[in-house]
Amino acid sequence: MCRRLGFHRVLSNSSDHIWVFFSDEVQAECVLDHPHFLHVKNSAPFLPVEVHCSFVYAKCDYIERRDLWLSLLEVKPPSGPWLVGGDFNVVRSASECLGSCGGRRAPMEDFNSFILESALMDAGFEGSSFTWSNRHIWKRLDRVFVSINWTDHFDSIRVQHLPRTVSDHCPLLVSAPVFARGPTSFRFQSMWLHHPDFLQTVRLNWNLPCHHQGMAGLFAKLKRLKNHLKWWNRDVFGNIFDRIRETEKGVALAEAECERDPSGSNWDRLAKCNDDLARITAMESDFWKQKAACNRLEDGERNTKLFHNLIRKKHVANKIFRIWDDGTCLTSPALIQQSGAFFFESLLTGEPSALASPDLSCFSHEISDLENISIAATPYLEEVKAVVFSIPRDSVAGPDGYSSAFFQHC
Repeated sequence: MCRRLGFHRVLSNSSDHIWVFFSDEVQAECVLDHPHFLHVKNSAPFLPVEVHCSFVYAKCDYIERRDLWLSLLEVKPPSGPWLVGGDFNVVRSASECLGSCGGRRAPMEDFNSFILESALMDAGFEGSSFTWSNRHIWKRLDRVFVSINWTDHFDSIRVQHLPRTVSDHCPLLVSAPVFARGPTSFRFQSMWLHHPDFLQTVRLNWNLPCHHQGMAGLFAKLKRLKNHLKWWNRDVFGNIFDRIRETEKGVALAEAECERDPSGSNWDRLAKCNDDLARITAMESDFWKQKAACNRLEDGERNTKLFHNLIRKKHVANKIFRIWDDGTCLTSPALIQQSGAFFFESLLTGEPSALASPDLSCFSHEISDLENISIAATPYLEEVKAVVFSIPRDSVAGPDGYSSAFFQHC
């Protein structure tokens, strides 16, 4: 069977209910053989890191499934991406049923508690809302979860519910493309505002001589500052996650010194290390909040899991997995890019089309001279400032990469 399906090797669990086929390129190691799931560690040349996968085939009885939830929590990898997928034989809510849900809430509560405790995220799906049917009842019993660090290694994950044929369950096609990343554009980072030297850095660069005036001068200064901030972020501010790790090590060393010698100087050093850690943690929170474009949380609130979830959804929504070009379905990233470039090139270089004259007969009201003077008047500086300061600081940046936080604080 393995050869007929085009694979080279196969793993199965002790109950023979779960079979995992793979090619010679993949090094698959069985970490745990459980009656309800098979946990496999995978490595391959095309994978950025080792990927842990738990393939699930759950029992129908929810009491027996409790052992499954506990065992999955025990096998959860300490680091790296983790994918959990298969037939869970339970839904998360009544909205995932059509016809009947059985009327019991305990199985759903157990399932949702496991998802929360394991810090897994539903990978979503394309296609039918239900994965199982007996022609009278429809339910979403099959799904895929990923760990919150999945997008640290993969751009996205795509789960397609394919049509049911022989089985009463529909197959799930999972793909996790690793797209080549192009050069990143400049984006002002709100976390820079926490650095004690940031405002002085901006001030010194801004006050350098500029040979342009007016809006041209503003544009030239912003462009010059952009290049300077790229250097400053790389060589002075540094990687925020590396800084957190180093500061945490400093706190641990300071705590050890206080335990060995609880002198006043050691306690002062520990207090300073804790202050530094709180400041850098606030920077990290600003980073994730801005990256997730989340304005619904109040200042001081931190929810990294929420930010990761929002970022993952943005990544998936921004990816084009396929495109139709003249009746042909393109799925290769290179062909999709080529098709998009050709479309806009043709759009911008083609012959201009004749535009019909607008029908203005529906506009009976004319602007009075007094209204025209008011509309055309130059706004006061206070009005411009009020508009700029009314924009949320974490709103999407403009084409130049500067968000409103820059103009409000600098």
